[in-house]
Amino acid sequence: MVFPRIAALAEVLWTPIILKNYDDFRARLLKHFKLLDFLHINYSHSIYELKTKMIPLDSKDGISFEIKSDFNEKGIYYTKDGSEPSDKSINYTSPLIIKKSEKIKAGYFENRKQIGNTIEKIFNINKATGKNVTLNIPPNEKYSFGGPFTVVDGVTGQLPWVGKEWLGFEGTDFDAVVDLGSVQKFSKVIVDLLDAQISWIYLPKSIEIFISDDGINFTSLKKFGAEEIIKQKRAITFELGNQSASYVKVVAGNYGKIPAGMPGAGENAWLFVDEISIE
Repeated sequence: MVFPRIAALAEVLWTPIILKNYDDFRARLLKHFKLLDFLHINYSHSIYELKTKMIPLDSKDGISFEIKSDFNEKGIYYTKDGSEPSDKSINYTSPLIIKKSEKIKAGYFENRKQIGNTIEKIFNINKATGKNVTLNIPPNEKYSFGGPFTVVDGVTGQLPWVGKEWLGFEGTDFDAVVDLGSVQKFSKVIVDLLDAQISWIYLPKSIEIFISDDGINFTSLKKFGAEEIIKQKRAITFELGNQSASYVKVVAGNYGKIPAGMPGAGENAWLFVDEISIE
């Protein structure tokens, strides 16, 4: 969209380096918006987009959900029932404590009018959410936003995919251990993966689930090969029967080299993992 990008371009090219100040530019840009409104010129409201962050609770039984605005945070309103937010919805005043599965929608309002898009987060709270996670193989630094917590933050990555919602492994395996804190009963493990071959991202050649009571000695419960993984496509679900353990380990084998005729042929395939759910 041309506006306000053209204003930002003018700011970059015409303003001397010693005078550049983002806060000052933003204040001037907001005044410019009034002119664009008067002239009925459409422009992007992305400057008003809300920023969100998930943080594990000290109690390890859920997450803290922060919503921030570059403007007046008193103008943030949200809903918890899936409905669209309005200036009559719940006013955001502090981080939300999420301990059960629910959908949060939030928007920024000024003068009772919503400015910018509604943001939506669907939380799937399970036995893995907010727990400590150890990555035995680190992700590539390009796709390591949020660190190990990314795979237990209770939120499934959106499509089209955004890098900061996933952990990316270039040519290496995914090897993670979830510390449940105590012996927990469960019967299902779900591993959320990304398949985007045009971006050199491939499903793994195998995934195996292990359990342990001491975090040192692990027993394999189930392993899927490429055929079953491709069949399930994204949310790879392991039905495990009645199990109990203090630690759950997930190992996904990287695809390897990208085959001939495909984008990135001969290069290392990427493995992208988003969420581990234990139910």
